Amino acid sequence: MAEHALSAAREHPPEHAFTYEPALDGIRAVAVAAVLLYHGGIRAGRGGFLGVDVFFVLSGFLITRLLLRELESTGRIGLRSFYARRARRLLPAVLLLLAVLSVYAVVAAPAGQAARIRSDGLASLLYVQNWHLVATGQSYFSQFAAPSPLRHMWSLAIEEQWYLVWPVLLMAIMRVSRGRRGRICTAILLLAAASAVAMAVQYHPSSDPSRVYYGTDTRAQELLVGAALAVAWPLLTRYRNRWTAVALQVAGGIGGVFVLWMIYASNDASGALYTGGFALVALGSAALVAGATSPGPLRYVLSTPPLPALGRVSYGVYLWHWPIFLLLTPAKLGLGGGLLLFVARVLVTIVVAMLSYRFVELPVRTRRAAPSLTPTQRRVRRRVSTPRRAVWMPLAAALVGSSLALGGVSLARGPAATTVNERSIASSATRAAISGQPTRAVRQDQVRLLVAGDSVAFFLLYDGVPPEYRAGISLAGRPLIGCGIARGPIVSNGITRYQLPECDRWPQTYEEEARVANPDIAVLLVGAWEVYDRKVGGRLVRFGTPAMEAYIRSELDRAVAILSANGAPVVLLSAPCFHVEPADTIGWGSSERNSPVRIAWFDDLLRRYADEHATRVAYRDIRPILCPRGEYQNVIGGAATRLDGVHFTSAGATMVWRGILPDLESLGRASAPYQRREAAAGAAPPLSSFRGPLRAR
Repeated sequence: MAEHALSAAREHPPEHAFTYEPALDGIRAVAVAAVLLYHGGIRAGRGGFLGVDVFFVLSGFLITRLLLRELESTGRIGLRSFYARRARRLLPAVLLLLAVLSVYAVVAAPAGQAARIRSDGLASLLYVQNWHLVATGQSYFSQFAAPSPLRHMWSLAIEEQWYLVWPVLLMAIMRVSRGRRGRICTAILLLAAASAVAMAVQYHPSSDPSRVYYGTDTRAQELLVGAALAVAWPLLTRYRNRWTAVALQVAGGIGGVFVLWMIYASNDASGALYTGGFALVALGSAALVAGATSPGPLRYVLSTPPLPALGRVSYGVYLWHWPIFLLLTPAKLGLGGGLLLFVARVLVTIVVAMLSYRFVELPVRTRRAAPSLTPTQRRVRRRVSTPRRAVWMPLAAALVGSSLALGGVSLARGPAATTVNERSIASSATRAAISGQPTRAVRQDQVRLLVAGDSVAFFLLYDGVPPEYRAGISLAGRPLIGCGIARGPIVSNGITRYQLPECDRWPQTYEEEARVANPDIAVLLVGAWEVYDRKVGGRLVRFGTPAMEAYIRSELDRAVAILSANGAPVVLLSAPCFHVEPADTIGWGSSERNSPVRIAWFDDLLRRYADEHATRVAYRDIRPILCPRGEYQNVIGGAATRLDGVHFTSAGATMVWRGILPDLESLGRASAPYQRREAAAGAAPPLSSFRGPLRAR
């Protein structure tokens, strides 16, 4: 193995000593700044998620360069020492983060978020967070959801999986290629191309791309491009002269400009990214790295303070920024949204990252004496590092223990104030709905009322039914969390977001519920998701246009046909007025829900639709109940009506039911299904169908 592996070293001069390159830290600074802009909702950085791709390329380059240097120097790769170095570099800060979040989960986090921190924390500790997010359906791109404070750990999981596999795979490639760099580079680039093809094949424009975004198989392309650059680097610099340096500087400049342009111009829903765009960004990043490691103006610019300083703490900045951004909400800081909030979050993140770097990461990374030190220097280093080691070992054990133990406590916590958002209620809500709540038996004389819609309908269905109506009404239904009747990616402020995968399957869910419930009357409450621009069949359809009206009408036709299949009338409830605070991380989507004009347009469409289908569809306006002055009002009659500006409290749901149940019960008892059932019991003659318009105004 050693002979084949070292043949490249015999053919070409050994790589130059691997000295510190400030310009590479400058690249790290640019990459982490892009991520901060993206998660901070700054429009100029809407493609800032590509900063992770730059990190991947740089990581592939540096790790492969280190492995090749060791292989050419010793004829082997010491896997144990390699993994130990990676552990010392990565684990201390991660363990500290997990410990802090575990304490937060026990002390302050709502129950739903606490349980998520526990499961995501374990996945992060095992470095499988990317696949855990895929398995649990946590989209990287969804909004109106409380994302996990450990969601960003997916990229570190991919890197750790890379560290685990790549040294062994590299040695295998070198053995097959007999150590010839050209062949090795070709083999690595073929693997990168296979990863890019896997991403393109698995990507579907009409669905959430989180699977291909999180997947190790589909994201390996960036790491492999960086690795190919490391293998090819001695070949690129074999004839080192002025023209070689100029060529590398030009290529690096072009690559850097391309990456910056992509960060500015692209967005996370760009289909072109998943069909070759990520590969182009990887190549541009590789060119940037090549230029930064060769003499010239590009290296000078990237080495200019404070870029290297930020790059040195970029790992900690990346680790801490996401939970800090989630914790420092506009309400807590009293700053509102915008640039001032972003600056405050970034400053706190950098301070925390610097403290972590100085007191946790650096002591562990430097605890071993470097081979080049003199005996005197080694004795001094041992005297300095011994207390650090003595402190660090029990600290590491405490951090691991607290991460697991406190996380377990968070799962075992009793009921607490539930975090109210689409994601945090999705799992428990779906389980509750599937279980068939309310569970009491349906009597012959009860009106069977089926409730369909989104999470607003869910809160209406499972909370607040006045006691005086419970004897005469039987409720059923499974409203879909985060799903209205409009389907397809949502567009707001030029940025596309995706709903839950089950949203595309709402007709099947409605059919199943209607078949099981056999309702006397059905209620449809949607609107929270129908006030946005949509991509329908890959084409942008703007809200308020004739095309959007035609699309919503077609979805209403489908919903009404399903819910009234047995002859039951369908009552369309108006969308209540909303008051949504801007999202904590990206000011996306709140303006549409808060727009009275959009809500009024949608409600007018519902009213006209009901008038045109008056024999089986009625309309009931609930806005006077919830918005008595024509605008959002959270407290009515001394009682809070909304949990979060969208979903009902128990008191709010009770107000709505008291306002609409008299009409619904009357319509239900006059419906064909109820009359047929009464006739079968000998109580009344059947009605074959409705004749004349419904009255539920």
